[in-house]
Amino acid sequence: MEEHRESVDVIRKKVESLNAHNVPFRIYHGSTNITRPMNLNADEIIDTSPLSKIISINKTKKTAIVQPNVSMDAFVRETLRSDLIPAVVPDFPGITVGGSFCGTAAESSSFKYGCFDRTVNWVEIVLPNGLITTASPDQNSDLFYRSVGAMGTLGVATLFEIQLISSSTYVEITYHSVTSIRDALITGRFKNYPPLKNNHDSGPPVVRLSRAKDPWFCLHVHKKAKHTPNTHCIICLWEDKIATPFDDSKGYEEPIMTELIKITDYLFRYDRGSFWMGCYGLDTLPLPFNRFTRWILDPMFRTRIMYKLMHHSGQSQKFIIQDAAIPVEKSEEFLEFADENLKLYPLWLCPVKGESKAPLHTMKGYISPPSNDQETPTIAPTALINVGLWGVPDLGERVYNDKNIDEFIKTNRGIERKVQELGGLKWLYAHNYYTEDEFWAVYDKKKYDELREKWHAKGVPSIWEKAKTHTEGFKSISVPKAILATMLGMDYLLGGKKDKKGETKFIAGSSGDESPVGLRK
Repeated sequence: MEEHRESVDVIRKKVESLNAHNVPFRIYHGSTNITRPMNLNADEIIDTSPLSKIISINKTKKTAIVQPNVSMDAFVRETLRSDLIPAVVPDFPGITVGGSFCGTAAESSSFKYGCFDRTVNWVEIVLPNGLITTASPDQNSDLFYRSVGAMGTLGVATLFEIQLISSSTYVEITYHSVTSIRDALITGRFKNYPPLKNNHDSGPPVVRLSRAKDPWFCLHVHKKAKHTPNTHCIICLWEDKIATPFDDSKGYEEPIMTELIKITDYLFRYDRGSFWMGCYGLDTLPLPFNRFTRWILDPMFRTRIMYKLMHHSGQSQKFIIQDAAIPVEKSEEFLEFADENLKLYPLWLCPVKGESKAPLHTMKGYISPPSNDQETPTIAPTALINVGLWGVPDLGERVYNDKNIDEFIKTNRGIERKVQELGGLKWLYAHNYYTEDEFWAVYDKKKYDELREKWHAKGVPSIWEKAKTHTEGFKSISVPKAILATMLGMDYLLGGKKDKKGETKFIAGSSGDESPVGLRK
């Protein structure tokens, strides 16, 4: 822990100095999963990128103490050495522990555990005045819960204790074909978390997804699961191009299909192709998409590289990329709105445990209706459906570019209004076009400001200032130039400065005690 304390002391001094000089600093850790354009000032940042270590893993308590810049793939790799995994693992391997807590992160286990922040036992925070404190549900609880989703606007998170669960070798996954929005919601909401398996001597076949020669998960499922082609589905549209590579797979005629997937392949099953967004990139390539070209192009279609390409090129302004958490009782209405106004398929639907105590994860003033087993309403939704809207509406009939940026903004604002109307929340990693008054109609500004005053954070940019998307113009750089910038390691957050070269070290204890055992590169 001595090395950690030294690193945190460097951050503490920088925070204290910037705050004393009224510099509105932002947090930088070398990468981001935010999709709106960003350009940070190197003189106004707190660099947390060195905080990328796993301090210890306690097998008995099933907990891990980790620094904020630990990526999900590194976290999973180390916990699996102790036959454990984090209770909630966001889909992309480059997502960090700190980003998952200070933003919003959910995955297939979230119907049981909620968003990632609900698996955090405590967090160490450097306050803007340079003081270091710890927050948890029992200690400084107001700081703990209001830091969730606050995007670092209350302080700099420097250490976490995370809950873990038992793991296994495989996940058994079953695909169900559905024919309507209602069927999809019923099927998806009430199915259990995929069962964990330690062997595959008999039963379903094993499918690999992480190797360069393997199929992308979304294309694999699209090929195998029985369904009627959808004229608004990007995968269906390019079926002639992307259906041929699976010469080792035959389509199923049954509406239900079961397979075994290795645990790491399952957790990061959407890394290759970034869900199905890579299909849009395939359209620009004059190549067939088969096992050989998958192998050759594999590095370009993994999420870490795709995010860099997106930021270098400004491609996020050509697609709708939005996530919303909708109260389950309103989710059908939202999906009907999306079908009528966007015609954007596939859709991501993920049930999420509700009743969060984090104010920024609940719309201001929302009161959920009584259920059959309760007489009075609760102040937060008991269950949510995370809806992912990613792609081009009407399959390219709506083209977004510098000539119609207003149409792009209009579409995003339409989504924002509908989410708010239904008592949901839009995840703030995306393009946000609320006016300031509209934003604070969703979140409780009075209580947020009171807490910023209490914890000495008034000089830090507010969550509104960090989340809003600037509309000065349309950023567009040619894809070849973006590829070159990515290959050269140019930093897309600090105005083109070259990425820092460094190694991630892990201090991992795998015994029942929290005793660090060496350094692992």
